[in-house]
Amino acid sequence: MHAGERCGENLDVVTCMQALLEEEFPSPQLIADSLLEQALKLDENRPVDDISIVVVSVLPAVGDEVRRMTVRLPIPS
Repeated sequence: MHAGERCGENLDVVTCMQALLEEEFPSPQLIADSLLEQALKLDENRPVDDISIVVVSVLPAVGDEVRRMTVRLPIPS
């Protein structure tokens, strides 16, 4: 939400989402990547603080009734 403030611009999440939703059904990963790309662009690839993006997707139930959560974290090598 604060991306770009240092440079006098603000991240417009609504406009970013509208552009993404012109696609048929963007994946949660595409949404997260696009928002991160825009935030970094506004901060001239030098963010002042950490950036967190959370995208929640509701999918139709398939298979058992067990709820699962998937989290991916990069691990430096």
